[in-house]
Amino acid sequence: MKKVTIKSYALLIGKDEACVNRLIKNSKLPSQTVDTKVRVLVEANILKSLKTALKSLKESEAEILELKKTIKASKKKTIIKKKLLVKPKKVLKKRVLKPKKRNLKKAPTIKKR
Repeated sequence: MKKVTIKSYALLIGKDEACVNRLIKNSKLPSQTVDTKVRVLVEANILKSLKTALKSLKESEAEILELKKTIKASKKKTIIKKKLLVKPKKVLKKRVLKPKKRNLKKAPTIKKR
């Protein structure tokens, strides 16, 4: 059995330190006090597997971040290509509206005799 700090054990299992302390307090996790500091007792093979799992998890997260960056870059490139491929719209000439001529009836003229 190896002795591990609460903080490092919490990192290994992906929980908060408060959660680990609660497990120790409820006697669900074996622990030992060394120089007024509490240490979690973990079997060597379990500790090794936890460390390798954590390492592979970090590597996977790094790969995911790289993929996200490449996806963003490719999206920007496609947007730029689309802008270049799209033909500019023709601007229609604005028509100046002329006032319509009205057919006004002329007022009847009075004939002089």
